[in-house]
Amino acid sequence: MADNGDGIRIGLEIHQRLSTGKLFCRCPSESVGGPLFTITRRLHSVRSELGELDIASVQEEMRGKEFTYEVYPNNCLVELDEEPPHDIDRTALLVALAVSRYLGASIPARIYVMRKAVIDGSNTSGFQRTAIVSLGGALKSGGKTIGIQTLCLEEESAGIVDGGNGTRFALNRLGIPLIEIATEPCISSGDEARDVALAIGMMLRMTGMAARGIGTIRQDLNISIPGGARVEIKGVQELDEIPLIVENEVQRQKMLIGICRRIPAKVPEAVPADVTECIKNAKGWLAKAIAGGARAIAVKLPGLRGVMGTELFGGRRYGTEVSDYARPFGFGGMIHGDEDLQKYGIDRATVESALGVSAGDSYAILVGANGRKMQLALREIVRRAYMREVPAETRKSLGNGDTRYMRPMASGARMYPETDLQGIDVTGEMLHEAEKYVPKDPEVVLKELEMQTNRDLAEQLFRSKRLHAYLSAVAGGANPMIAAVTFTNTLKTLSREGLDTDSLDDGVIVEAIMLCSEGRITKKAVEQVLRDVLVKKVGVREAIELGGLKKVTGKELDALIASEGDDPKAILSKYRLQVDAEELMKKIGKKDA
Repeated sequence: MADNGDGIRIGLEIHQRLSTGKLFCRCPSESVGGPLFTITRRLHSVRSELGELDIASVQEEMRGKEFTYEVYPNNCLVELDEEPPHDIDRTALLVALAVSRYLGASIPARIYVMRKAVIDGSNTSGFQRTAIVSLGGALKSGGKTIGIQTLCLEEESAGIVDGGNGTRFALNRLGIPLIEIATEPCISSGDEARDVALAIGMMLRMTGMAARGIGTIRQDLNISIPGGARVEIKGVQELDEIPLIVENEVQRQKMLIGICRRIPAKVPEAVPADVTECIKNAKGWLAKAIAGGARAIAVKLPGLRGVMGTELFGGRRYGTEVSDYARPFGFGGMIHGDEDLQKYGIDRATVESALGVSAGDSYAILVGANGRKMQLALREIVRRAYMREVPAETRKSLGNGDTRYMRPMASGARMYPETDLQGIDVTGEMLHEAEKYVPKDPEVVLKELEMQTNRDLAEQLFRSKRLHAYLSAVAGGANPMIAAVTFTNTLKTLSREGLDTDSLDDGVIVEAIMLCSEGRITKKAVEQVLRDVLVKKVGVREAIELGGLKKVTGKELDALIASEGDDPKAILSKYRLQVDAEELMKKIGKKDA
């Protein structure tokens, strides 16, 4: 495997949402309106086909959460886990096959859907359906060949609702098809990882079926260094953040390797002690919690004085790392012995006396009302605090280069066959049908756009979510410049006016462009037509009729010149949306001649 000399190895998992219907039912992906009602579920771990239990699933079950799900108009009994799945969405499967062929991957003769146990609440059923569509293949990025491990087609998870403490989810996105592409761990720097992610994202966009918008594409990073462990960082939204995440994770693991050498060999037994009476003079949030009936429970951490406060990178300390293991049980964090306890209003001597703390010892304090969860959380805190190796785990991207522990690294024990669906035979007819979705080479597309328009418009179109609508319009005979200006500058102008241009269907925009290209309306009228469509909630042709925006041309223009006079400025100031300036000048010029 290639590396940068430090032995850093990075693999990417790209998850791209597709703009088709749901994967295992015939509901639309888009949802209009808010939730209709809610349901609740408790999820349990199950054994794999080999009778094994996945450690991540077992730990999730320990948390004992009850999940609430908001049900939307685009949900059905499949997503509520009250009905078996329907056949896999054919268009989504064809797109996955097309991308597989573009990558030169090996496609099996039969594709099977598997269940992947996930009981963190992100699925009502306790598992995610996923199918391996192809193995192997490669992609070029920056002159380097990036090997591909797998390409999967899977269903999107439910979206966590803010403020729900991981127990409330919205089902409106559950079941949307995702293409997941996993690379080989052959990437050796954060900059290279960003470039590879960009290349894969652009390739998927070239299918014409990649959904656009916030959250429709996500990057997961798998990072390891010598002496460390493979750590998966999930949910990276911004490509430009990847280099910083890699830098911080490498630094975090290097610091943990050093800390592991300082950790005592003997792991102490977690013996909780109630220290609520010791902190009765607490202030701020701590005082409010105690006044509300919460208890302060502490556990001694022998030999860890000074270790808990060790900085890993940019403000993240070892104590923060350890406290993250309490979060899944509902605790926002913990207080530890290396902190400034005065800011909480805690008298250090009183607490340390109650715990029997020696000079080299530290301790952790949790504040809460659920005694059972506090016991479980403190046990996890002690377990994490005394790890003598960097743990292989899954972490969540926090959006600022920082990450947080989510769960242990999942194992193969969470996979088992989907018994409600038959295997899918990959036929020659299917592969032929998939050809229409085979991605175009991005560099070729950009050059074509430059030839049709100019460099500035070409680059804007290339980045636009309306790229394929533009290509469709031009293929249908639209004037490239009219189409390019409409999809970039015109929509930008309307958006700045506060209009919801995202709600404009591509077909509506293309219709206005085609009418302009055919000479039915002027170039300047296109903007007003689309504005009226948005404001008056009418169709394109009705907007033209209501606004009197039909183009004045030919004999009608001759008659207008005869009645208004030969002053082009006067005519254009009065009829600027109905008269084409170039045609007017030609008419007046011929008349003068």
